[in-house]
Amino acid sequence: MKKVIQLVGFLGVFIACNVSGKTIIETLDISYQAEGFVVENGSWVKQHLEEITSQPLKTWGTLGDYTDSTDETGHYTGTIISELFEAPASLTLFLSGYWMEGGISILLRNTQGDELPLAVHKVPDPIGLYQWKLPVEWQGEMIQIIARDNQPARTSWITLSQPLVTIPEAFRYSNFRTALIATFSAILPIIAFFLIGFAGYRIISRRWNQASEYKIILYFIGPCLIAHAVFFVYLWSNYWGFLLSIGILGYAFFTATVHTNALIKDLKLVRPGSVIVLIAAFLLTSFSNHLIWNPENSIQVAQERYVLETLPLDNYLPYHTMDKLLHGDSLKPYILEWKVTDRTQLQAALNLLLSPLYFNQIEAYQGFSTFLQIACLIGVFSFCNAVGLSQRQQYFIAGLILLSTAFLYNAAFVWPRLFPVLFLFWMVQLLFFKKSAASLGHWLIIGFCSAICLLLHPGNIIALVGIFVVYLFTTRIELRNPIIAATIVVIFTLLPWFVFQKSYDPPGNALAKINIAGYLTMDDVSLSEAFQSSLSTTSLRQWLTGRWDNFKSLTGDYTLAYSRFWDQLGAGSYLLRGCMHTFLCVSMGVVLLAFALIPLLLKTGSSTEKSTFIKLLTTCLIGLLIWILIMFVPGSAAIFRGTYYFPLMLTLLAGYLLSRVKYGLPFIFVINTLFISAVILLPRMRSVFHDGHWMDVEIMDYGSAMIVLLMILAITAIPFLTIKHPESR
Repeated sequence: MKKVIQLVGFLGVFIACNVSGKTIIETLDISYQAEGFVVENGSWVKQHLEEITSQPLKTWGTLGDYTDSTDETGHYTGTIISELFEAPASLTLFLSGYWMEGGISILLRNTQGDELPLAVHKVPDPIGLYQWKLPVEWQGEMIQIIARDNQPARTSWITLSQPLVTIPEAFRYSNFRTALIATFSAILPIIAFFLIGFAGYRIISRRWNQASEYKIILYFIGPCLIAHAVFFVYLWSNYWGFLLSIGILGYAFFTATVHTNALIKDLKLVRPGSVIVLIAAFLLTSFSNHLIWNPENSIQVAQERYVLETLPLDNYLPYHTMDKLLHGDSLKPYILEWKVTDRTQLQAALNLLLSPLYFNQIEAYQGFSTFLQIACLIGVFSFCNAVGLSQRQQYFIAGLILLSTAFLYNAAFVWPRLFPVLFLFWMVQLLFFKKSAASLGHWLIIGFCSAICLLLHPGNIIALVGIFVVYLFTTRIELRNPIIAATIVVIFTLLPWFVFQKSYDPPGNALAKINIAGYLTMDDVSLSEAFQSSLSTTSLRQWLTGRWDNFKSLTGDYTLAYSRFWDQLGAGSYLLRGCMHTFLCVSMGVVLLAFALIPLLLKTGSSTEKSTFIKLLTTCLIGLLIWILIMFVPGSAAIFRGTYYFPLMLTLLAGYLLSRVKYGLPFIFVINTLFISAVILLPRMRSVFHDGHWMDVEIMDYGSAMIVLLMILAITAIPFLTIKHPESR
């Protein structure tokens, strides 16, 4: 105990020393000369630097004070030229500016007149710290920095500082602090979420004797359905919505207090290893999101973290809805060209339900939404247990899924794509592996799971169709009344949202028109009209070519993906990251090779094993076929436009195939861990040419890196430390 206290104390002092206070920054003492409109220490940048450092830093830029009367369109263009200095191995600068309109450039020039154009991954507004690892032939040369603003528009500008001698230690831990805030802000909402589920389960179990068989599912269905209703109360009145949230939370905590023994009994049923995997997944996601220095909040960091291009606002939209309704603002207009009725809002509703517990609204939203995404692993464990896999197999398979691009990208970029996979896995389990399938309650659960999947994201209908088609063709249907009841549940659960779409801000069909009809104009025409318009200008040959392009979008361009792999490794692996974000097969990496073992399963597996595998694989194949057919725009069947049931289920099946070969699953598991760690998690540690510019590197946050490393080790170690049980249950 004494050693534990000492360790905690050491970590506390370590964190306090590295994440708090301002920092002293050492710079090279070089001066700049200016041509055109250039000011020294403009007020905009000065204000932001004062938040970072306690001493004044010299800056030069084409923006002074916004209140300056000389700030007129076309007035301030200029060139900033430093004096000659010896090129270091790494050039580090504070940069600020607005480069979106073009005309801004920054480069290095040596005494021979050679120029090295510099580029940054993210436009540095309001201010950013950037570093370039200079080419060996440039190091030690006498160079100068040249920054140009040739854009006459008032909104375009650039500011840069003197070069820094080293990266200040405070920047090595600042994102660690943000990740800590997001993590700790989510703890109470996560507890409250489960307590709401527990309270709902207690109510249902009094009236339904079979409720205990579906306990964990009800723990999630309850909060989702309650949040679905709470959303419309907030829409009517933020005052009554907030009071209702407080009342629900109060009742949940009261129920947990009254029924503490029952709650403890439920907690004892939870497998410790699975909890450790979930905690490790949560921490890995949160801290890998903040593995590199970025001054933004967690939502914005997630848009820029993994791929070269900044991702769209999809992860921000649920937060935008929550924030608007909490303040009693109208959701019309919504954001950019989108209407609120174009996007389902269940994730926003869940955050609204728990919002009274949000002390840091943005970071709590990010933390809790991250939990929702990693909850899909609960479905993975539940499903693996239902089909009879051993604990060791389950941990290996969960690790393969966790350490995949489909998971890592989307657990941090918290649009509601992974969370519905939890319900899809439960549905497959209920349809194919549950013995009490004849009961009405069983089918009502299936109905609620289907509805929640669609309320989270309508793209999940592709997976639902694949699952139900396989079920209908492989099962004798004698349960007409329960199936009709499940259908009625789906309709009535979705009905409030459909009414909202058609009445609040119609038509609410933009995404369907874009994906199914290839209709890119944001207007009020119906889906059928949009489809007819697109189809009338498309020949059969063009349509068939588009289906082939969609197929190629799933399989991936391996030449593009791996052509510069070794050059990109350590530099962010831009091409491979982008391909793994886009192409389904490429996203699976080395795990895809496991499907070469299908003949081994067909030859040596039992009839039950073969039947189960074929059913599950077919649910994916049918869904993928439908996806290829309905995505109208050629090549638009990219992984991020569909349901994430496909990559997660295919990874699970691949893990199962590997488990049939002695040491196959552990071997691929380790290789996959190294592959993902090197390609996806590793920051850009050296510069490469990209579009003719020398790219900046990413400044690693040492605090977050320490947590990420520990979580990877934990995730990797758990399967090997698990005692191999002959029985899964």
